[in-house]
Amino acid sequence: MRHIYKKIIINYIQTTLCPSIIKDYALSNNFNITDSESIIIYNFIKSNYLFILNGEENKLLLLKNQLRPELYQEIIKLYQYYKKKFSL
Repeated sequence: MRHIYKKIIINYIQTTLCPSIIKDYALSNNFNITDSESIIIYNFIKSNYLFILNGEENKLLLLKNQLRPELYQEIIKLYQYYKKKFSL
């Protein structure tokens, strides 16, 4: 099942994901991000999603100095939540 989740995530990132989707997702989860932050997150995801999906969590540290500390912590929480939920 884990393999199927990864395929779905990869397809979504490659075909659909964009900065406005990231910003809308943040707003729907009750935190605001700027347009520039959504672009930073988007670029990070596009460059690192295969590493992250394969368990290289240390790549998330690349975001730490680029984002506000509270936003970075929120991303870590979301990552941990989805990692557990989908057993990635």
